[in-house]
Amino acid sequence: ADQAEDFETAQKLLESVSSSDTDFAIVQYRLALVEYHAKRFPESQSRLQRLIDSGHESSQAYNLLGWSYQQQANLKAAAESFERAIALAPADESNYLDLGRILLAHGSLRIALDVAKRAAIQFPNSVPVFDFKGRTESRMSQFTDAIRSYKRATQLDPSNADVTLGLARAQASAGLNADAASTLDTALNRFPKDARFQVEYALMLIKQAETGDAVARTRAEKMLRSALAIAPTNQQALYELGNLELNDGRVTEASRHLEQVVKLAPLSSQAHFALARA
Repeated sequence: ADQAEDFETAQKLLESVSSSDTDFAIVQYRLALVEYHAKRFPESQSRLQRLIDSGHESSQAYNLLGWSYQQQANLKAAAESFERAIALAPADESNYLDLGRILLAHGSLRIALDVAKRAAIQFPNSVPVFDFKGRTESRMSQFTDAIRSYKRATQLDPSNADVTLGLARAQASAGLNADAASTLDTALNRFPKDARFQVEYALMLIKQAETGDAVARTRAEKMLRSALAIAPTNQQALYELGNLELNDGRVTEASRHLEQVVKLAPLSSQAHFALARA
């Protein structure tokens, strides 16, 4: 019933079991999970805390407790709960990743990086761990370290488009345009239907075009049009192409692409500003 999102039914079923089932901890955890899915986060938190206080500590309980605190914007308590989950189950990488993602979302980059480094030592063959480490290092502008992390992730799983894109972005951000171009050229062949690579290539070429490189400018537009052939509603491709057209004085074409962005993202101040220039 919980999986079907019939939360009241699930709760009644579990409560009826709890009076006769000897496995108190399992029932209480599942009730807390039902409450969490029903967005009753304070109730879920309280039930989990009572379960833990009664001597039924588990990594699973602390993990859910951490998410319950996160949903109530209590980062300190959430982090403490995830750290306890890690201590109880150090071989479960999901606790590291959950903690790291929450810290990253709150902008606690230094602490998130510490978690990522600990996870990388514990799980040297985990793609998600090195992906997270690379993302954190990129957020901190530690691009050399990010490149190393993403390279490890791509070595572990060459078919992973996300980590390949992360590597290319880190290389471009580090000013290693030749390396980024090499990564993107390989990716275009390996992931021909993933428009993100054409867009990323175009962004790098647009920066080169700012120095007066006309060839880079032409290639950037071609990349953006290729991206839109794959994904016609790609907002970044539409925006960047509209900007290029606007800068060339092709107002009609620019307006058409920028209007599409505004329709797709009505709250985008960047798109509204660009359209106002058209």
